[in-house]
Parts: sequence; structure tokens; C-alpha cells
Amino acid sequence: MSILNWLIRSEGSQHTPAASKTRVATAIELAVLGIDTRLRLVKGYARRLLPAVEAALAHCSCLAAAIPDPIDLLPDAWNRDSSLRALFVQPGEIDELLGRSLELHAFAEQPAHIGTEEICAVISLLRTEQNVLGWACQGDTLQKDVVQRTVSFSRHRLLVPSESEAELRREIEWRAYEQLVVEALGCLFRSGATEQPGERVNALLRERLHLLQRSRAGLAALQQPPLADESTFRSLRQQLVENAGQLASLRHHTDTLEEQLERAAQVLARPADIIMFARTEDRLTSLNIITDDEACVAARLRLFEIAVRGGQSFARTTAMVRLSRRQLKPRRMDFSAVERCL
Repeated sequence: MSILNWLIRSEGSQHTPAASKTRVATAIELAVLGIDTRLRLVKGYARRLLPAVEAALAHCSCLAAAIPDPIDLLPDAWNRDSSLRALFVQPGEIDELLGRSLELHAFAEQPAHIGTEEICAVISLLRTEQNVLGWACQGDTLQKDVVQRTVSFSRHRLLVPSESEAELRREIEWRAYEQLVVEALGCLFRSGATEQPGERVNALLRERLHLLQRSRAGLAALQQPPLADESTFRSLRQQLVENAGQLASLRHHTDTLEEQLERAAQVLARPADIIMFARTEDRLTSLNIITDDEACVAARLRLFEIAVRGGQSFARTTAMVRLSRRQLKPRRMDFSAVERCL
């Protein structure tokens, strides 16, 4: 579950009318909760955010729906599927990936998921393409020093484990929306739509943005290592709750809140400026050389590119995967992730 979804559930029904059970109304409250709950003091805030939130949700829904069908990570899949061999040099790399995924193990250990035998998840990859010189057939002649394009994949990360493909797509949709909310909060500072520097409210909003970024809100986990443990995540959630309470206790300026609401709506109304995505398809030989030769034996690899632009800018290659609970091994510490955090 995304952190904003968790926070809105912790609020209960205090600020959400019966209509908030609908997808759009819930998304409006998620935006307010992520940015500044004082926006609820602006008259007609939900109505004014509605068009922008609908545009944002439509974009995120298209993103989730466009991801290709899951790749099979089930036992012996590496031997059967040439496209999987393009992603993993050896089958042992799959076991290593599953063993170090904190999200996957936390998901499997939850009582509600004990009976889940098959799990869907997102795999995040760094795709590197380069030109090399190699041997190639030109007609009936074998030539050397032919320029070829090769692809390699590294920094594999498994995220967002879910009970089904449909649930996984819904979670990806909400995390993409959460990314837009985080960007809307960040844009308040870049546009000057906050109180004067040095005031307490400005400091609290900046703290809120920092906490959301540290919690890997939105799509940030595709790029950054996941949190080390659940206790750290709980601490961040509690700090976000306390931050919201401190903001709510401060005096507010109506004009400033109006400007914040307007700026947030402008950001949410242009989701394609922040999150870009596209399917990719490569035909790769056993050496991961890209080929257009239909006569050449090659694997057809369908992946998904997600790029985020704004306060947090990054691009990652992703795919959905399917695995079995029986494949899970005891947890392993991801020392490379620890080193990147130091």
C-alpha cells in the first residue's frame, strides 16, 4: 500500500463524506492529505480539484494498463524462456533477487497473505545499451568488426508484491498518482506559492516533502533502494501524521491557501509533463545483441519504460513478473543498497 493510502485510512471517516468511497473522491482527499490538509478550508476545494484529479487518474490508469503481461519467474522458467535469459545471466540471479527483496518478504509474512501461493510484482531494472564491434553475417559472408548494439540489465529490484495481476495494476496506478501529488507539493516551493521564507508553515511543508521522499512515496522506489525495515517506515508515517497536526494548528492565510490549491490543480492537470511511459520491444540474440533480422534466432523482450521529470527525475525499465511463494528463500542483506545509502 502507498503511504498516502495508509494515511487516509488512518484518518478514518473524519474528513471524508460517503461519496469519498468513489475512486475520484478518494484521490482528491489523497491529494489534500499529501500536500496540506488545510486546503480543506478553501471553499469548494473538492469541486475545484475535480477536473485536475480526473486528468491525473486517467493518465495513471493508462500507465498501469499499458504495462505488458507478467513475465514468468516460476521455477525452471529461465531454462524455458529465452527472454528471461536476456534479463538474468544465470538462474541463480533470480533467487538472489527474491532473497533480498524486503517488500516481497514483508508481503509474504503478513497473515492476510499466508495462503497466497502465486505472487505478482514489479521488477525495476537499469537498461544499458552500447555499440560494440563483433562478427556478423552479411549475406553469405561472415564479417568482423561490424557495429552492433548490445543491451544489458543491472540493479534489479523487486517491488509492489500483490496477490494478482489486477491488484498489482491498481497499486501501480495509485503509486503513479502519489508521485504526482509529491510533485505538486514540491512545485509549491518552486512557484513561491507558500508563506514567506522563515515562517513555520513553510518549514513544515518542506519537512513534509522530505518525509514523503524518504518514505519512497510514489514511484521513487523504482529508482531508490527500499527502506531498510518496517520500523523505519512506521516512524516516517508517524512523523507525517505529526507534521499534518502541526500544520493544522497554525494560523492560515486564505489567499495563500487559494494559491496553493490553484497551483496543485495546475500540476495534477498536466500529468504527462511529469510521468512519461512507453512500451518497448527488442529482439535479442543469445548474446543480447539487438537484431532486426527475422531469420535470426532471437528472443522478443517486451518491457516498459517509466520516466519521471520534476523535483525527482529518473528513468527506469520495468516489467511485471509472476513468482511462487515456494521460491522465497531466507532474507539476505542487500549490501550494495546499503553502500549506496552511505
